[in-house]
Amino acid sequence: MSTIINELLEDNFLPEYITGFLVPEGRRRHIRLESAIKEHLCDLGVSFTPDPENSPLAGGYYIWVLLPDALTAIQVCEEALKRQNLVLGSGETFAVPGGNRSGDLHRRLRLCFMWEDEGRLIEGVERLGVVIRDILANN
Repeated sequence: MSTIINELLEDNFLPEYITGFLVPEGRRRHIRLESAIKEHLCDLGVSFTPDPENSPLAGGYYIWVLLPDALTAIQVCEEALKRQNLVLGSGETFAVPGGNRSGDLHRRLRLCFMWEDEGRLIEGVERLGVVIRDILANN
């Protein structure tokens, strides 16, 4: 295994792949997911981070969605699965075991934009919007 890693680094394949493909692909996918969130969720009281309009920091493979005060992530995850067959991860799932769980993790969803097909990401955000709208209308 170490020989393979050494070869990837020696011939500069891995650094070139990261800078030439992964970073641009991640940037493009982040922008697409961000646009879908703005279009389908923000009018429902949802915000997100990293939001390049409000923060100079962006990176990683996730966008964290902050739900309106009236909703919890667990509630939205359960309803999304039941109503739309949509599997989501609530913020508390991603907390460090034994760590400080104060804050707003109970209202956050973590959306990964590098794993799923891009079309399915956009569709998933649209379906999430339907679920949130329905929950808010019934509360």
